[in-house]
Amino acid sequence: MILTILFSFDRDMGCHIDGFIAVVAHTHVITNGPVTGRAADVLAAANTAAEVAMRLVRPGKKVQSLSQVIFSLS
Repeated sequence: MILTILFSFDRDMGCHIDGFIAVVAHTHVITNGPVTGRAADVLAAANTAAEVAMRLVRPGKKVQSLSQVIFSLS
């Protein structure tokens, strides 16, 4: 992943219907040329953690098991 970060912004959306909550967020990174090193590593690590989280979240799973896996990636 090679990025030059000019700026980034987040958008978040959530709703509460009949006692159930759903929240989603997405970070947009605006670039202009290559970025390497630590900045690229941080973005890649965040993306990997998000992918792992999406694959592990299932009904009945404990949040603790998810956080243990994500901490083991760092």
